[in-house]
Amino acid sequence: MFAFSVWCPEEPPGMMRPTEEKRRGEKHARQACPGWAEAHRQPEVPDLPGDPPQGRARRRDPAPVESPSGAAAGDRAGRRDRRDPSAEGSLRSPWPLPRGEARSLRAATPGAPGEGERVGRTLGGAGADKKRASLGLRDRAGRDSIPVENRALILNAFGEAVGQGLDRVRAAAALNVSLRTLERWEGISPDAVPKPRSGNPAPWNSLLPEDRELIRELVASEELAELSPRELSFVGLEGRDQYISYVAIWEYMRERGIYDTDAGRRRARRCRCTEPPDTSFAIEPNQLWCWDISHLLTYTPGEFFYLYAIEDWVSRKAVGWNLSESLASSEVPTVWDKAIVAEGLMGMPRCLWPVAMSDRGTQMRSRGTRRYFKLWDIDQLFGRPRTPNDNPEIEALFATLKTRPFYPGRFESFEEALRWCERFFDWYNNRHHHRALGFLTPAQRHSGEHVRILEERRRQKEQSMARRREYHAARA
Repeated sequence: MFAFSVWCPEEPPGMMRPTEEKRRGEKHARQACPGWAEAHRQPEVPDLPGDPPQGRARRRDPAPVESPSGAAAGDRAGRRDRRDPSAEGSLRSPWPLPRGEARSLRAATPGAPGEGERVGRTLGGAGADKKRASLGLRDRAGRDSIPVENRALILNAFGEAVGQGLDRVRAAAALNVSLRTLERWEGISPDAVPKPRSGNPAPWNSLLPEDRELIRELVASEELAELSPRELSFVGLEGRDQYISYVAIWEYMRERGIYDTDAGRRRARRCRCTEPPDTSFAIEPNQLWCWDISHLLTYTPGEFFYLYAIEDWVSRKAVGWNLSESLASSEVPTVWDKAIVAEGLMGMPRCLWPVAMSDRGTQMRSRGTRRYFKLWDIDQLFGRPRTPNDNPEIEALFATLKTRPFYPGRFESFEEALRWCERFFDWYNNRHHHRALGFLTPAQRHSGEHVRILEERRRQKEQSMARRREYHAARA
């Protein structure tokens, strides 16, 4: 006789699981000994009226030991009355039963929904839902107000649920009311007349009338029109000795349409240009001026001098410049006024004035700068974002300035930087022979002398070539 074993990947071949071995052993014992089954039969627990039949749904509680006083029978009868709604004197509670008790109780009556189904309802059961509907709490959401006349009914229902064994937290959840609200109602006398509420009280840190007036003055000030809400908050703290959060200033500006919260995104979408600015119209001096700002280092960390420079696009002449200790758009009109007066444009029609070419820096796109150019009917032309090659002439000017052999690198004082810039721009305009101009000085190209100078150079070149031809022809 051969014995076959069951093999699985987790066990070595030839081994049987203990459960399978026990089952096979019991099978062979029943076949070999007819009386083995009777000797090993488990004692059956007597069923109570209303209990489910024996088998998979049999009661898990062991049979109680009968006592002469019949306490076990009475205990069973009491438990059966709680489970069976049809039992005499039983009261079905609309509240959910405690978790442990609801799990252990089963219902198996003829009118029950199903065999072994729970009678204890959950928080979303039909009984709790009907209770909430009767109190007007079924559709309540969030912090919806509850009528004053319903408070007593809700407290009575809450006490009834707690009295039937439900804890306070679950009872409050079944009513869809915060436990803290119920506890607050319990501390109020029933005879107390509730005070009418006109609205939520103002927060302790809300703005005062004088604070709102200061915000209005800061936002309406023309001198502070270029400042952001954070900078306006700093001005109010330093200049007026009043602290106002920049968020309050931002909300004030946003409500009145002054501060556009989506301007940055729209500006970014507008700036997605792939073509460089058109400068082909500039063929003569004073048709296109490019300008920019450069930092000059000092010996104090974090402190700089700021050089504002304007250069003619065609002649490369520095038509105007200004050195300042501040980086602000208020310095832009100063340098442009100097350049316009120096070039004698005041007596010319505005349509003949040059176009302003620059990058997209903060000072170039500020409201003050735009207002100045609009006042003088000067058109603005901007390069592409993060593309300094669109304005290469002014970048080359600053590169020439900072790569000069005698450039100090850092300046000890503002006067020293001012003297050095005066010497540099005089040399650059009048003595620097620019390679891109055919080795003409920017002043010669700007004034129109380049025509005579280039013609003289061409004549000298032809004379030199003629002498060479005569010399070599005589030697041949």
